[in-house]
Amino acid sequence: MLVKVTLLAILLGIIVFFVVRYHVQLFLFIFRNNDKQAIYVPSFTKHLQLMKKSLPLIAGKSLLDLWCGDGKALRFFVREYKLKCRWCDINAFAIVYGKLINWLKWYHISLVRSDFLSADVLGADYVYLYLFPQHILDIEDRLFAHMKNDAIIISNTFSFGKHVPFQTIKDNKWKERIFLYKK
Repeated sequence: MLVKVTLLAILLGIIVFFVVRYHVQLFLFIFRNNDKQAIYVPSFTKHLQLMKKSLPLIAGKSLLDLWCGDGKALRFFVREYKLKCRWCDINAFAIVYGKLINWLKWYHISLVRSDFLSADVLGADYVYLYLFPQHILDIEDRLFAHMKNDAIIISNTFSFGKHVPFQTIKDNKWKERIFLYKK
């Protein structure tokens, strides 16, 4: 009994450590000037629900999330659309935090540890983005040049500068929230 209690206390301590570390890292990021790393902002549940009602995705296809943070959107795509998902991130904390959540919730999502500027997008049927405008502009030319001809880009909240979406999804206030692009 004492061994079980001790192991449980150690596990809870580890979880608390990672949660506190995550919040400290997020707070300190505000004061960091690093153009290669996007601040981690989890996908809003209301945006995911909007996508659930509106996206015509096909089960079994592959989705790549560029700079996914903890993988909340990927878990949504696996759960709601039965997509084969992989993620791309270089933030070590987000990777560990996301892997822990995926392990606890039994999600099998593969990790591609790389910068989103050099991610391999060729094999993806769908590419999901929730990046700030500057990061979207940084990858726009490379992404459209290297993606499959029939792939669809799903951009949450922010649009590309040069390309025009073939469809937009508006929220209940009629504001464009989801932008869909083809090559």
